[in-house]
Amino acid sequence: DGSRPPLMTLFQDPARQVNLVFGVVPYGRASSGTDFQASDNAWFGEIRSDFDPAVILEGGETLESDPAWIAYGLMDTDHLDHYYSLSLVDLPRQPQGWDCPRAWVTVEEEAGLTELVRRAQQGKEFGVNMALVPASWEGRPGSMRGASPRYPGNMADAARALQQAGSVPGLTIDPLLTQGGSERWAAQSSDGQTWLDLSSDEAKEAARKRIRSALGWGFKFLVVPPSNIPDEVLIHFRMTRQQADMMALVVTAEAAGAIPVLPSSAMSLTAVRDLWLKAAGTASRMAEHRVFPAPLRLDLTGLTELDQETSTAIRLWPGPIEVVGAPGARGRDGLAQCFRLPRLMGRQIESVTQEARLWQMKFHGPAQAYYGAAVL
Repeated sequence: DGSRPPLMTLFQDPARQVNLVFGVVPYGRASSGTDFQASDNAWFGEIRSDFDPAVILEGGETLESDPAWIAYGLMDTDHLDHYYSLSLVDLPRQPQGWDCPRAWVTVEEEAGLTELVRRAQQGKEFGVNMALVPASWEGRPGSMRGASPRYPGNMADAARALQQAGSVPGLTIDPLLTQGGSERWAAQSSDGQTWLDLSSDEAKEAARKRIRSALGWGFKFLVVPPSNIPDEVLIHFRMTRQQADMMALVVTAEAAGAIPVLPSSAMSLTAVRDLWLKAAGTASRMAEHRVFPAPLRLDLTGLTELDQETSTAIRLWPGPIEVVGAPGARGRDGLAQCFRLPRLMGRQIESVTQEARLWQMKFHGPAQAYYGAAVL
């Protein structure tokens, strides 16, 4: 998400050929990052963990920030990127692999099933055969009933319509929402909605039941968005927003079993080569250590052409791609070449501060036997 503070900031001293890195290792309770600003030829700033809403400590309780990650020395930036990415391997997260969903089409929140089916049919023309129902599908939040007339009341009909259009159906779902429930493990906000406290085993089971119902409708992958749970409820649960969202993702993955579960996209890019190179360069080293990024949205609105270099840059992105918007005919031809070819599993080999135009590609055979590498 380009609007959020970076997890890691690199300072270079060209005269001494020395690098200084400030980073943070996010464990999921706080919203953490680095924030540095330049002023009068100097830099000032901080590594910070924000607890939102504020955590209230009872007597004897303690609170810990996410760990800071600091490096200094003569190492080149490629090694620094490598070591920082390696430090993220043990983070709590939903395990994924290079075989996670490659791409899906979706529509904006105000659209309905008819438009989504139409986009799914268009997506098949350029090699994307998955379609995601956005978060606005539910009528009354927590009811598990479709918002008529945009979606059918029984969402099994929506999954069936997408399958008939030739797409693998997916659903966006907030597992924190419910209807009813005991005050021991659920709470109602001032707008009348009921929310689950996923620190409770009973609430986890209620969430799992909701997830299993959605899978029973025929959906083959799930996307968990940041929850709209109000601060008043989070304070009642003594929980931060980051913590609630992390628990929601974990509980959904537990209930889904082998069904892919992913967080929602937080950032949208148009089909511009350098934007995708920058994004792919940011995440490539993490993906090399099997720390995969969340989906990135590709906005195709008004796309008239997709050149080969931009197509290659999109193929270098190691995470899923969420496709929105309707491209022109020539744009669809270029996208077909992009999405019908495999993802390029490479890593940026230039400095992380430069444009990512040189990549090392590794090639593996059966049983992951290493065949060799090439520079792209």
